Amino acid sequence: MYEDLVKDLRDPKVGDGTQYTKIYMRREAADAIENLQKIIDRQKDIINSFAYIPLDYRWWSVKEKLPDCMHNVLVTDGKDIGIGWIFGLGSNGNVSWAAPFADIDGRDVTHWMPLPALPDKE
Repeated sequence: MYEDLVKDLRDPKVGDGTQYTKIYMRREAADAIENLQKIIDRQKDIINSFAYIPLDYRWWSVKEKLPDCMHNVLVTDGKDIGIGWIFGLGSNGNVSWAAPFADIDGRDVTHWMPLPALPDKE
């Protein structure tokens, strides 16, 4: 669609093409349209790249959702980030977190996130 418009704008025979100013302005308009289309295409590529990020790869509030027990996840207390896991769920709803390699007390964990997948082998 935009390609036809650009082609017509670049064609000096369309309209009154005898004046250099009109030809120059038509070419400038064609360049601007092509540049805008490149920007739109790039934005579409960026948006489409997010479609491949699983929805689980975000910070989850411990009040909203909990990971499976004994699975390593990223944890935070709002100040620090580390790797931790749930090692116990009490019948009263209490959750016991372990985060031994982080400066986070298990009782202070507020959010968690799944660990990313390992990189592909090259």
